[in-house]
Amino acid sequence: MTAALKSMIGLIEKMFGTDFWQNVILEATHWNYDYKDIWRRKENNLTEIRWAGEFNLLFNKEFGLQHCVPSVFIDTFYTKNIPFEIQKFQEGIRGLMDFARFTFL
Repeated sequence: MTAALKSMIGLIEKMFGTDFWQNVILEATHWNYDYKDIWRRKENNLTEIRWAGEFNLLFNKEFGLQHCVPSVFIDTFYTKNIPFEIQKFQEGIRGLMDFARFTFL
């Protein structure tokens, strides 16, 4: 975590209180679901769970956050004629929309 990011999050906490964390979601953009990128992540033992977990551990360490921040993985450059990539894009968008819808009710 860069000093600038830590400072910015600290400022947001001061402005809105720690309750702002209830309105936070992590979004991994450019999380490609083509076979080459899936294979590359697998070789590096980089899973969605690991990625989100590392951020949550960092937030716990730096800000004392006691709950897990949800995450979504969205590849905005998905291939529009590959069903699996379309499905994963839709899952990510649906997760983001559900979070927004239920968070702000």
